[in-house]
Amino acid sequence: MNNVWTINPKLPADKFVATIRLGMVSGDLVLPVPPRMGKKHLEELVETLARGPEATGVVFATSGTVGDSKLIVRSSDTIMSEAHDVAYTLGLDQHRKVLITTPITHSYGFSVLMACHAVGANVFVANDDSIFVRLIQIREWMQQMRFDLMVGVPFVYRSILRQVLDLKAPVLSLAGGEWVPVKLMKRWENEVGGLLRQEYGSSEAGIISVAKAADPIHSVGEPISGTIVTILPESGEIVVYRTGYPTSYFLGDHSETFTEAGGIRTGDLGFKDSNGLLFLTGRIGSVVSIGGMNVVPEEVESVILAAGKYVDECAVMGREGRHGSTELVAYVVPPIHTHELSRLKHYMRRHLDSYKIPRLIMRTSMPRTATGKVDRSVLRV
Repeated sequence: MNNVWTINPKLPADKFVATIRLGMVSGDLVLPVPPRMGKKHLEELVETLARGPEATGVVFATSGTVGDSKLIVRSSDTIMSEAHDVAYTLGLDQHRKVLITTPITHSYGFSVLMACHAVGANVFVANDDSIFVRLIQIREWMQQMRFDLMVGVPFVYRSILRQVLDLKAPVLSLAGGEWVPVKLMKRWENEVGGLLRQEYGSSEAGIISVAKAADPIHSVGEPISGTIVTILPESGEIVVYRTGYPTSYFLGDHSETFTEAGGIRTGDLGFKDSNGLLFLTGRIGSVVSIGGMNVVPEEVESVILAAGKYVDECAVMGREGRHGSTELVAYVVPPIHTHELSRLKHYMRRHLDSYKIPRLIMRTSMPRTATGKVDRSVLRV
């Protein structure tokens, strides 16, 4: 029988972290309660954790935007070593001001918060359940002060770009959780000021790498201190090794996620250049077979987003067509008018092989998870 601590993310940041640490020191399971989780669902989850296999550490649920959601347990040792590694990599100290705009119950926001408290950085957390309420708070803080670091998902940065008047640009902004278009990074630099670069991580491994100012804009940077990244030669999959005891799944056999040497298989595809910088090229589970030819959705998305000012967001995926075969579709926001649509199709024909050109489906908005990521599982329905 496990003792389970449930931690309310609405607590002040210092109290939230103190309670997390107390639960870890006690050798219990610590559950930062995800946004919008109902009382009944929470009770069922706590019951599952209490009666499940003996475990200790912090529990995270994967978002389930790519596959089924899973419960992950990260050890206290790994959590604390990562906090110091992230702080060191980002140059955080007691003089830095940090704005966290993504839920601190998810791995990305949680890791940055723990890093801030490890070194005494001044941290501001937008933690309302509604991402739109969070956006109002974020804008107010950005009008009042200049942050040394801001972290969020691409949707947050796109939303802020709709009205940039009187905003003080953070020195460095990091976007994570999903693919970050180069167009978005350039717009942020031109219209807000300061740099927007990509963070790369996962629920299982925490923060893996962050890109810095001098890194190529397409790169997700060098692995953070305490992290080793290798690429499986046979598949191009990214494997991560971290300091501390290994991550585990709470229920089920997910041994395929780990290598024999204890590495975490991310499911992401990529490569490292001669300087050790990491580049992402796609995700194994998202590759779509069209007429026997493999299509990496991220490649198609990058072409569509680079076509011009027509498209703010797009999500490319395969779905069952009318005759049972798989067709490639691209959900596009905002809806495009006839003239712009003709230009976009012409651009795609110039830059993509014919089997990679998707059917375009216009939307006024994208479905989103509590963190603000595009919820691809909803698009597939």
